[in-house]
Amino acid sequence: MLRLVVIAGFIVMAASQAAAPTPSQTPPPPAVDVSAADIKAFLNKLPKDRVSDLPIRVADVGGYKVGVYGVFRPKVSV
Repeated sequence: MLRLVVIAGFIVMAASQAAAPTPSQTPPPPAVDVSAADIKAFLNKLPKDRVSDLPIRVADVGGYKVGVYGVFRPKVSV
């Protein structure tokens, strides 16, 4: 019985060590927030007479670039 308790203790200790973050791990990048004011400012400076595809916000997230883009397609008169 004592042997079983000791083995279970080692398993629990190994599992907790595997789940604990090590100092060599880097924390996740911060969240990127696009506010309503950012979107309104973006919409106000868009050209209204032509197609546009412009970034609202671009962020570096751990070696990758992630962007939030706005695409404007004017209504075509037929």
